[in-house]
Amino acid sequence: MVRTIPRLLALVAAVVLLAGCHLDLDVRVDIGANGAGAVTVTATADAELLAKVPNAVADLRLDDARAAGWTVTGPAKTADGGARLVLTKPFSTPEEATQILAEINGPHGPLRGLTLAQSREFAKLTTTMNGSVQLDGGVAAFADDALVKLAGRVPFAQQVAASGVPIDKGLSVTLTMSAPGSVTTTNGTSGAGPSGASVSWTPPLTAGQSMPVNATFVKKDAAATRARSLERWTTWGLIGWGVLFVLIVVIVLIVAAVRGRRRRRYYY
Repeated sequence: MVRTIPRLLALVAAVVLLAGCHLDLDVRVDIGANGAGAVTVTATADAELLAKVPNAVADLRLDDARAAGWTVTGPAKTADGGARLVLTKPFSTPEEATQILAEINGPHGPLRGLTLAQSREFAKLTTTMNGSVQLDGGVAAFADDALVKLAGRVPFAQQVAASGVPIDKGLSVTLTMSAPGSVTTTNGTSGAGPSGASVSWTPPLTAGQSMPVNATFVKKDAAATRARSLERWTTWGLIGWGVLFVLIVVIVLIVAAVRGRRRRRYYY
């Protein structure tokens, strides 16, 4: 597993809190009807952070993320003077998307058991996301065991604890999923998505507070449904004509038999 992203989150979150600034983290999953799509992680630092720590984003090392298939865009300046870094990784199946989310999260991160699944039943495509978000341990939640072992501790954890600044004051996380069709059930906020609909969650980052994540998207192929209905009506129509034909034959035979009896009686 590539541990760059969890390590970066631990370090950047610590710097943000110590500097008294803010970092917005957006995790987005876009999946298409064929099960393929991309996971995008967007980190946006405000102008105050760059003023206090100019190289907080520019000095990030992302070589092993690129080697693991992530496309890195930025960091680029935002309109308000901040900076934005975007990492994107494609996937071919919902199972791969689930693995990528686990890669982002690391072993102790807040994205608990996020799982994507997709099933197809004739003209009905169902896509789901389930899991929860819960942050425990502050910046330590983003640090992996290898980083702790290498540094001997979670970087800046003591300083952050001493500052008394809650992590939710300097860090916000938004989780978004878009999928084909429309949203049938969710506990998030529904909206429009690139391939149909989307659901977003903004979980609280208060220690120990958990938010369940669930969403179900359903797409129905209207043309296929009409074709199936037409096929059924055609089948029943053929059956009906077959039954009617048999009835006509039976009636003709009965009438012929009755007439035959009458003729025989007449001659005798």
